Amino acid sequence: MVTARRLFEGETVSDSLAAILTKEPDLAHAPVRTRRLLASCLEKDPRKRLRDIADVWLLLNSERAAAAPSHSPQSRFGIAGWVAAVGVPTALLAALAFIHFREKPPETPVVRSTILPPEKNNFFFDYPISGAPALSPDGRRLVFAARAEGGVSTLWVRPLDSTTAQPLADTDNGAFPFWSPDGRFIGFGADGKLKKIAISGGPSVTLADAPNFRGGSWGSQGVILFAANPAGPLQKVAEAGGTATVATAFDPARREYSHRWPWFLPDGRHFLFASVVRASTRATIYQGSIDSPQESRIVAQTNTNAVYASGCILYLRETTLMAQPFDLTWLATAGEAVPIAERVAGIADSEFGFFTVSNNATLLFQSSAQAAHTLAVLDRSGKQLANAGDADPDSGFAVSPDGKRALLSLRDRSTHNSNLWIYDFARNLRSRFAFGATSKGRAVWSPDGSEIIFNSNPKGHMDLYRKPANGGATEELLFADNVDKFPTSASPDGKFVMYSSNGGPTDPKEHLWALPLQGERKPFPFSPSAFEENDGTFSHDGKWVAYASDESGRFEIYIAPFHGTGGKRQVSVEGGFGPVWRADGKELFFIRLIDGRLMAAEIAMKGSGLEIGAVRPLFGGLSNGGPYDAFADGQRFLVSMPKEQAAPVPLTLVQNWILSGHPKTGQWWSPQNRPMRKQSGQAIVLPCRADFSKV
Repeated sequence: MVTARRLFEGETVSDSLAAILTKEPDLAHAPVRTRRLLASCLEKDPRKRLRDIADVWLLLNSERAAAAPSHSPQSRFGIAGWVAAVGVPTALLAALAFIHFREKPPETPVVRSTILPPEKNNFFFDYPISGAPALSPDGRRLVFAARAEGGVSTLWVRPLDSTTAQPLADTDNGAFPFWSPDGRFIGFGADGKLKKIAISGGPSVTLADAPNFRGGSWGSQGVILFAANPAGPLQKVAEAGGTATVATAFDPARREYSHRWPWFLPDGRHFLFASVVRASTRATIYQGSIDSPQESRIVAQTNTNAVYASGCILYLRETTLMAQPFDLTWLATAGEAVPIAERVAGIADSEFGFFTVSNNATLLFQSSAQAAHTLAVLDRSGKQLANAGDADPDSGFAVSPDGKRALLSLRDRSTHNSNLWIYDFARNLRSRFAFGATSKGRAVWSPDGSEIIFNSNPKGHMDLYRKPANGGATEELLFADNVDKFPTSASPDGKFVMYSSNGGPTDPKEHLWALPLQGERKPFPFSPSAFEENDGTFSHDGKWVAYASDESGRFEIYIAPFHGTGGKRQVSVEGGFGPVWRADGKELFFIRLIDGRLMAAEIAMKGSGLEIGAVRPLFGGLSNGGPYDAFADGQRFLVSMPKEQAAPVPLTLVQNWILSGHPKTGQWWSPQNRPMRKQSGQAIVLPCRADFSKV
């Protein structure tokens, strides 16, 4: 306006923008007494630039006073002077604003710190008993589970500006806590129920049934999403409680058996959740809507849960925490994933990572260094008798009938497949039993130890196979159908194998089946019911089966006859899973649900019935509530347990974790959830959404 020409010329818009940022303006055509003002407004160094309109008027008036005209301003300055006195401030403010908003904002330093457990307590993040900690939406508080040695876990709340945490009354056995949007309440699962409690105190309130809770999320529209069981779709309930309804629907084409780990997006209507296919070791993250159970769209392929914060979704790849730009307008990813933290703990078999985020760029996670485990032989008091080498927290194993060997199922983290090994206790040697491109997960010994029955998925779902224990012959297919099967026990006479399997898309719950190993090999249900049942194991004489069922609202251990007459008996009273018989049938071992302690129940066989005697605790400290197996004498146990730590491993807290850009990928996103973009040369490519529904 002042010079009647553009100060920064370029052939394209990009050239002009580059000139503004890199070249000095040519003010030769501007009136002499406005050049200082123009130069000050166009100063590239913000420390030297005029700060606001007051400085502009001050400098303009000082220039006019220095001129000290002896005649009228119109004759002294003419039209150009009038423009400089009246029009320049507005034009220069526009230039000032343009350059100001092109500046790179000052970098906020990333701050890392650690959080220790409460005095005389340890963090209790065993999966699936308690879950992970959770940051409040404003990032000012942390809720987590902790317990003293031998005690019951309780939820604790710690303000991050304080060095101490306080326990929340009436939250015993609280699992997978999550916050209300306003940070006034905490939701959690406990004793087979979904509950909430105010952080200000008072009793907890039951909202809905949740026999085997697998995570929840509280939306801004007053709706709570939750997974009531490890098998089944998500449910939703009003924040005040009431009747829970189905929030997601299985797609038969995906062969899903579980929806879990919901996380609401900011609008309170859309959410992320993990879809798990039993034959796969990976989960898929979908976006759903509380308005339509059938609405879902793939967001990411990952083997853990995913959360949203600060314009990104976060999830694990192996032990690396990734952040991927996510566009809330299109509800889709908008760039490549970038690593933001390494060595983050997670449970691969359960598709769950131990991390949490808030809305103010605060991140907290548990280090995977705490996931170092060992395979150990313990006595009934928990004293270690032998070490069988390193193990993963998600390893599976079974002791041979003669107690000389153990069958190990170990995960290959590079392929996400499980392979079978045989461990020789006397030689302290592991040898390969079954390898391949497919996953071989659960396995049991034949009664004489000469064969191994296992599941494998070369056809895309877990079917049952048999192979000699010496590994010399080709594996034999025992039974195949279109659902996954998990062998749990072989009968003492070698005529049956017990396995668990879900009923397919119409019935996602697990049920127990018996497969005859002779004749037609047509399986039949062990105990038809509407409840979930698993971990079926034969007694020493084959007359009884011990198993876990959720018919009471949470998983308890029961004993029922395999054939013939006799009533069902409940063994556990505080929740239980993983029943294992002593070889002579005089004891039944199981893991107590409330604290992961190994229990021993006395069993007396009397004619066609049995009696259950005293139930005694043996030892705790099992990895994630298991796995374990008992030797034939019932005096020794093979367990996977965390390696001893010299001191409690703290949690890692990271503040201001948000990345403003990545130099290699060119990905950029905004903490304020503005549209993301990818820069390439002079072009700016904005994310767009294509509708392929009609292709």
